[in-house]
Amino acid sequence: MKINYLFIALVILFAGCEQIITLDLPDVEEQIIVEGSIETGLPPIVILTRSIGFYGATDLEALQNLYVRDATVTVSNGETSVELLEICLNDIPEELQPLVAEFFGISADSLATFDFNICVYTDPGLLLGAPIMLGEDGKTYNLTIEAEGKVLTSTTTIPPAVPLDSVFYRPNDDPGGSDTLVRVFAHLSDPPAPGNYYRLFVSRNNGPFEADFFSVTDDLVFNGLSLDFTINRPAEPDEDFSSETFGYYFVGDTVAVKLCSIDQASFNFWNTLENDSGGDGPFSSIVIVETNIEGGQGIWCGYGASTTTLIIE
Repeated sequence: MKINYLFIALVILFAGCEQIITLDLPDVEEQIIVEGSIETGLPPIVILTRSIGFYGATDLEALQNLYVRDATVTVSNGETSVELLEICLNDIPEELQPLVAEFFGISADSLATFDFNICVYTDPGLLLGAPIMLGEDGKTYNLTIEAEGKVLTSTTTIPPAVPLDSVFYRPNDDPGGSDTLVRVFAHLSDPPAPGNYYRLFVSRNNGPFEADFFSVTDDLVFNGLSLDFTINRPAEPDEDFSSETFGYYFVGDTVAVKLCSIDQASFNFWNTLENDSGGDGPFSSIVIVETNIEGGQGIWCGYGASTTTLIIE
């Protein structure tokens, strides 16, 4: 019998070593975080918060204090410039609630259940039913923020929308599965020119549009090709995971699929953010989330949007 003395030595070494490691994380400068977008046919909307330390408090009062108030936020497209109006949840008029709810990915009814006051900056013309600025394909939008003695800037473009060719469904292919479940697919013909970037949102039964966990892609591997891909059903907030129903839609559902064209800087942000969020445990790779905000962190994103609706008979 051969004895692996090296293996035995390593086992003894690690079995006898136990040390408590305390990480002394340095304080980092507080930064302003931007989450802003402008979509085809919709006005700009921007949320401003402050960064929080790794061990920072996360109770409701602390989260409420993260919102940056009284900022001057301006959006310009080279022809028109508009100073956005700060509107907080407690003051949101009824006609604006669906837009704000969609931005947060919740239903308008859910806004009333929030325990703290969310604040957004958006087009003041919405209060009169006549926004000054709506997103247009092919235009570039400059964002300037003056807040707390800082100036933040960013630029984004709304690329031309690439509509889906079709959205369709197929019956459940599991022999033992329910005949009330279906898989939904979309067919896309990518333009021949390379360098297209996409972000996908889904709405079920007239609910808010939600992004999947990995919502962005480029056309690096399918440039100029046509392909089918799966549209997963967004999980309900209180839904328990089930392998039998995960991703499936139900007979009778109405499914709206919104495919958005985005520019490369926006793709880089969402791609790195989602990869960072998907990492878990001590052996996950470190991902630096890319930003297109000068003077801060976050995203200013233009969406060239096209929506296709399917009713599952």
